[in-house]
Amino acid sequence: MQIPSRWPEFCVLSVLPSLTANLSAQLCLAYRSAGGTVAVVLSSRSKPEMEELFKRTIPHESRFGTRFVFREVGSLLSQACVP
Repeated sequence: MQIPSRWPEFCVLSVLPSLTANLSAQLCLAYRSAGGTVAVVLSSRSKPEMEELFKRTIPHESRFGTRFVFREVGSLLSQACVP
């Protein structure tokens, strides 16, 4: 197991994937001058689905060094977001 050189600085809960991608793009811009950051995206959608969404909406060159880590949390996210 490889230990990351930088621990995630942000955790993004993905309830609406398009909003999550827009918020994440802003995060990339905000950390551009720092060479990027590490962000964990928690989603009820599958990891490959979220990776593909981000590949389309935030291409590698638009990430400015920011690295995204995707994790599928299934029904836990849905339960956490329901009042």
